[in-house]
Amino acid sequence: MGTGDTRRAGAARRSAASLEEAVYRANRRQTRELTRAQRRNRLEALALHEAWVLADPTRERAVLLDAAGRVITRKDGEFDSVMWTEAALQPLVGTVDLVIHNHPRSTSLGENDVDLALYLDAREVSALTATRRYRFHRLGDAWPPDGDLATAIAEERERLVDEMVRARNERRIGDARIERTFYHVLWGRVAGRYQDRLSYEVERRG
Repeated sequence: MGTGDTRRAGAARRSAASLEEAVYRANRRQTRELTRAQRRNRLEALALHEAWVLADPTRERAVLLDAAGRVITRKDGEFDSVMWTEAALQPLVGTVDLVIHNHPRSTSLGENDVDLALYLDAREVSALTATRRYRFHRLGDAWPPDGDLATAIAEERERLVDEMVRARNERRIGDARIERTFYHVLWGRVAGRYQDRLSYEVERRG
C-alpha cells in the first residue's frame, strides 16, 4: 500500500469514526428527549389521577396504577376508608406499582394503607390532602421481610403511643394534634430504621 493509499485509508477511518460519534450523539439526544417527554406525560397523567382522587372531599377514593402509569382499577369509598375484598385484590398482586388515595381528614398514611401496598407488592402508596402528599415507598425491588417490618412497626408504634400519652397527660399535646401527627411520626421512624430500603416523604401540593 502506498503513502496515498495509507492517507486515504486513515481519512476513511476518521470519517467513519466521526460518523459513528455523530450517530451516537444523536441517539443519546433522542433518548434524552424521549425520556423527558415520557416523564412529562407521566407527570401530567399522574396529576389527572390525583385530581380525580381529590374531586370528592366527602369520601376517600383510590386508584391503582401499573409501572407505566396505566390505571389498573379505581374505586370510591366512604369518608374514612376504601374497602377492598381479597377476591378483588389477589389477581392484582405484583401488577400494581403505585397506590394513590386521599384522606379527607388531612392525615398521613394509616397502617391499612401500608398493609395494602405490602399485600399488592406495590412500590409506593401515597395519601393526598388538599395541601400535602404523603409518600411511603421502597427504594429497591422488594420490601423488607414481612416479619421484620411488622416488628419494626409494632415497636415504633408502642414507643410513640407511650410518648404521646405522656405528652397529653402533661398537657403538651391535644387529641386533635395526636390524630393529625401520629402516623406522620410513625412512618418517619420506621423508614429511618431501613434507610437504604424505605423512604417516607411529605410534599407540598397546590
